[in-house]
Amino acid sequence: IDEALATVLQSGVKFQLGFQRRFDANFQRVRQAVQGGEIGEPFMLNIKSFDPAPPPLAYLKQSGGLFFDMMTHDFDMARFVIGSEITEVTATATSFDKEIAAIGDITTAIVSLKFENGAIGVIQCCRKAV
Repeated sequence: IDEALATVLQSGVKFQLGFQRRFDANFQRVRQAVQGGEIGEPFMLNIKSFDPAPPPLAYLKQSGGLFFDMMTHDFDMARFVIGSEITEVTATATSFDKEIAAIGDITTAIVSLKFENGAIGVIQCCRKAV
């Protein structure tokens, strides 16, 4: 990260990196409710993230895979909402689509998380909602 930042600063170009869900009013409201104690102390988190249909294979071939192009936003939301860093990750995944499997990607994953503050979480992610 430091090397990437140094390169950006040296180049003089404008650069922004961020997770857009943090700026969504609904996600901000959830975080506010959690951080403000409106729902009590969170000890479990459950995120379900489903795309309506898989993206084109051309995109998937360069996307970095389900964990990098899709689930990264869910990892960020988990940290954002719980207000604690993730310390443990366990995952299982598969592909229901033969074309996607043929390029070495997955379509479906379930991830278990443990946070620094002792909370636990689950993220279910799939490239096809129906």
